[in-house]
Amino acid sequence: MNSQFEVKISLFPYGYKNSYRLTLELAPGKISSITDAFINSTQFKELLANKDLINEKGRDPKLSILEPKVPLKRNELLLLAGKIYGSELDASDSDFEKFQLSITTPFVSSKKNHMHHAFHYEHYGFYPEFLNLQVAARIIPAEIDYFRFGLMTYSKRCVFNIFGFAPVLTGRLLIDSSKDKFSLLVYQEGLSKKTSIPLFGKNILGAVDLALQKACSFSVLEDMQLKSEQK
Repeated sequence: MNSQFEVKISLFPYGYKNSYRLTLELAPGKISSITDAFINSTQFKELLANKDLINEKGRDPKLSILEPKVPLKRNELLLLAGKIYGSELDASDSDFEKFQLSITTPFVSSKKNHMHHAFHYEHYGFYPEFLNLQVAARIIPAEIDYFRFGLMTYSKRCVFNIFGFAPVLTGRLLIDSSKDKFSLLVYQEGLSKKTSIPLFGKNILGAVDLALQKACSFSVLEDMQLKSEQK
């Protein structure tokens, strides 16, 4: 396990730019456990239960932590990629079908300084349409090869124009995970303290913490708190 908490000073917007990076080496099968705990968390389900995202969106395609094994799409929120085996055989068997499940968040509108993005679901390859997203990591026999999540957040900032305040991207939470490595980046600017935890209070950060506690007995929030206090 390797984690870092970095603090930088920003002049515009004035305050601190805090970021937290985490890398975990994963044992075989752990990626499925992490994925399942995350997509079945109350926090993630509540995120998708909204009609649309307000002042939040999926990641920009250039933002990645690990080298993308699957090309990033514009405003991608979630990607699951894996394979389903033809029979209950071990992972060395060549009889399998690949699948991908993704959620993107296309722009809808900007109303009263609020950015609205919708949810767009897609699936490719062999994945039964009657199965919902929440069982993707539980299908037997199946295997998750890649799990990716990205959420970017807006804050109202004065942009020195005739419109006064406008939404500006100020935070992001990125997860890139392969079968053997989990990587996380949490970033936020405009914070009032150098010990402030980025995106603290966002429900989705709680989903990450819950998933890693269940799958790896590791608390992201506790580690972030510990690292921040050392600054």
